[in-house]
Amino acid sequence: MTTGMLIKDYRLERGFTQKHLGESCGIDEAQIRKYESGRVTPKTATLIKIANALSVSFVSLLPDGLNDLPVDSVGLAVKQHNHVKNQVLAHIANIFASLPFEELNDICMCLQALTPSEIHGHLWNARNASMNGHTPEMINEWLMHQVSIN
Repeated sequence: MTTGMLIKDYRLERGFTQKHLGESCGIDEAQIRKYESGRVTPKTATLIKIANALSVSFVSLLPDGLNDLPVDSVGLAVKQHNHVKNQVLAHIANIFASLPFEELNDICMCLQALTPSEIHGHLWNARNASMNGHTPEMINEWLMHQVSIN
């Protein structure tokens, strides 16, 4: 499912027309049509406006969650839209929810000793590993090893 299809599904679920959705988020109806048809992909800031108008998390409009966005786009969205920070944190919490408490606690302790740029680097590498088919357990083991050697 594409971002456009997700926008359309949520719009129809709420009984909105393309015109109503466009008016609700300050976007031309024709542009909404382009997003829904997949001819144009909305930028992060636009996607946030659409998500707000639909009363959904902007992450829910991404077919593969945050993996669909470049890390710098996520960071920019968090900086410019404070409510997005909570959505991103909730997404991260879901990722870590399957870990035993002891492992999660160990990761948090290790991360406290790192600078934000070191954390960013490790998370970027972990994201790339997950996109290359590595399991969450393998990524967790690798991440724990990386933060313990710093």
